[in-house]
Amino acid sequence: MPFIPQGNVSDKGLPAAIVGMIVFYGAMRIYARFMDAYIRRKERELREELKEEEEMGDIY
Repeated sequence: MPFIPQGNVSDKGLPAAIVGMIVFYGAMRIYARFMDAYIRRKERELREELKEEEEMGDIY
């Protein structure tokens, strides 16, 4: 069941909610960029390891 506020929205509550949403959006963007860079780095490392194993002849 969704939360339905029973009180009135104050003049301080609305800007605080908007700022909170902006901060949350910014944090999610930073997290997404970090994870994207992390995934790309891991893929590159795995490709390098696979290439080394192919050169050694461990993979047929």
